[in-house]
Amino acid sequence: MSMRETTPSKVEVEILQKELHKVGLTCEQTSEKTLQRYIDEIRGQLPTGGTAEVFCIAERVPAASVAPAAAASFIDEVSSYSLEGGTIDSELISGHDGLDSFLGFILKDNPGGQEFVSQIAGVNYGDRDFGQQFAENSPEGVHFLATLAEQNIVPTASGTWAVDDQAGRKTTSDLTELVVAKRWEALNQKKPKSDRATCKKGEQPDKRWGQTGHRKESYTLEGTSADAIKKKYRQLGTNISAAIVEGISKDGIEATLTNQISPLQEESFKSNDYDTRKDGVDREILVCLVRNPNRKTNQGVGILSVTWRLQIKNYKSKKSATRHDASLDFTMRSILYPTVYSSGPEKNMTTVYDQTQDDKKLCPITS
Repeated sequence: MSMRETTPSKVEVEILQKELHKVGLTCEQTSEKTLQRYIDEIRGQLPTGGTAEVFCIAERVPAASVAPAAAASFIDEVSSYSLEGGTIDSELISGHDGLDSFLGFILKDNPGGQEFVSQIAGVNYGDRDFGQQFAENSPEGVHFLATLAEQNIVPTASGTWAVDDQAGRKTTSDLTELVVAKRWEALNQKKPKSDRATCKKGEQPDKRWGQTGHRKESYTLEGTSADAIKKKYRQLGTNISAAIVEGISKDGIEATLTNQISPLQEESFKSNDYDTRKDGVDREILVCLVRNPNRKTNQGVGILSVTWRLQIKNYKSKKSATRHDASLDFTMRSILYPTVYSSGPEKNMTTVYDQTQDDKKLCPITS
């Protein structure tokens, strides 16, 4: 699984201010000076000492239901392409009429996603003929984004590492499928493999490779809207790190926190309350993790799914002294795959991709 180091996304004042203004928070507490103070405050309160690195940060969204026709056609067609030998003809990608529509659809108003894609594209988003250059530089990278979009997944930030080959892209796609609630729950009911270190691909077919974890947290708060937003960031950062035994690196935590202001929903225009839940569905962040990575090896991979809901009562009141009741709920599911690969005398050639493939077969999603 080939990987390379990347520059992780950071919470930036201008982007955060823009996101807050889009949800109707335009009071003095969203001035650039005040927001920088809030960012520095929360950055200083994030957990430190975590060792798991982040290589893909994304959000599960109902993409197929809202994608423009050209983008939807691109997703359907390109995600079905077979990559012979791990490569794909760039002309198949660059010649598709829906390429620019697809990239615009997943990256519009998504600065963290733009950073992630620019790093795998080898060209900056917004440059002239970006889509064509991306397709020529890395047609497999475009194919990877289409396979994620086919699962209704859109990247939202750049982590500290990125996968750089087809084995890594396939493993990432497997992880995002394995943490889907229905499949994760089915896997969680299975017994784990006995003595994972000596188990090989296909052995103990009725048992799972993945190490599952689950955590729920709820918070209440009485304070200003800014207090509620700050608490969301602080508790989200604390919980995503606490969900994994070894914790997550501080840079990885901050990258996950970028681009996480929920858009204003139509029903919010009809009341003074703010609620991130839409059509009965909560926001879901997906964080792909790697243990002790370098360019060619690692000691395991995994994924953390975080669904969250923030509610603020009477949030439209802009008076500085106004106090609001707020609630914050998190549900976290994780599945981790420590490596068993070994080339010594007791060699075990089972890769992490072999593990995720076995678990997908063990608990298929039939509907």
